[in-house]
Amino acid sequence: MLKYNCVLIRCDLNVPIYDGVILDHTRIHAMLPEINHWQNQAKHVVLLSHLGRPKGKDQTFTMKPVADYLTHYLQAEVPLISWPNAALSSSLSVAENIRFFEEEDKNDAVFAKSLLEGVDHFVFDAFATAHRAHASTDQIFKFAKSFSFGELFKKELTVVAALYQSQAPYAVILGGSKTETKIGLLRQLVGKTDHLFLGGIVGHTFLAARGVDMSRSMYDSKAVHMAQDILKRADDMGVTVHLPIDGVNEQGDVCEVDQDALFDVGPATLEAWKKVLSHVNQIVWNGPVGYYEKPMFDASKKLGHFLLDVKANVIIAGGDTLAVVDENANFAHKSTGGGAFLYYWEKGHFPFQESKNEEN
Repeated sequence: MLKYNCVLIRCDLNVPIYDGVILDHTRIHAMLPEINHWQNQAKHVVLLSHLGRPKGKDQTFTMKPVADYLTHYLQAEVPLISWPNAALSSSLSVAENIRFFEEEDKNDAVFAKSLLEGVDHFVFDAFATAHRAHASTDQIFKFAKSFSFGELFKKELTVVAALYQSQAPYAVILGGSKTETKIGLLRQLVGKTDHLFLGGIVGHTFLAARGVDMSRSMYDSKAVHMAQDILKRADDMGVTVHLPIDGVNEQGDVCEVDQDALFDVGPATLEAWKKVLSHVNQIVWNGPVGYYEKPMFDASKKLGHFLLDVKANVIIAGGDTLAVVDENANFAHKSTGGGAFLYYWEKGHFPFQESKNEEN
């Protein structure tokens, strides 16, 4: 006899879709064991996810391609349903994009409660959106009488929680473009790491904080003062901050960091970083160190290849970072939840964890 009539799984099926065709099925396939587990426990399983950032009910962002793919892959009807208040006829259904409802983004309590109507058990398995204070990722926990975490979420949380609590020093590589959102994390890391390697616009901003003329390159001028504070704290605590010592311009030529607009870190920078990274025990990498989308800017890809051969325990976090390493690369852990990973790494909790403790 099945334990539940209806189980609702808040998962992450935010897959890339072009012209109605799913380009990467990784997130769907990763959910299959969880789906199978709950289908053995419940008469009806409903998958609830967002897709992109639609403004209203924009059908460009419909979940229908996901439902159609599951129907084809599982060789069983997996309908797209309107949720909440849907009549369930199949053992597995896909709810329409939760972000079609403005109440989702507003973290509306009434809407969150309505998502659980007719639900016997709620499963949260959307690590990549766990840092969002939205109705289906935060408020919903206040109304769930029975809930648990999915295996993917628990695996991700175990890794990042260990990092947050770790007292052992490790090396951190941070790149990407969002300096201001990483400032809080960088403050925390100064007390936990021996070495900070900063590339991309984050690196440019810290070069500006050190007095280098970065007017030719993109950097976050609003974050320069905060970066100066972090550099001072790092000096006081004996933490080495490694910044680019050369770069690559738009034409692919190597240049001085203040000589031209930088699109990547240069070969001298990469070699200097490798020498240090060869002698550390744990490395965490989030964010490409250059404009990796163009093949000529390949420092991030070279860094990824190098990290495969180091003796250290290597953790890769974030979709952009994963995009520059081999899909089958065997790192200690690869997290798809860049924003969520950084949020927990800095704060040690997610918004929903203040709402309710998990049912045992």
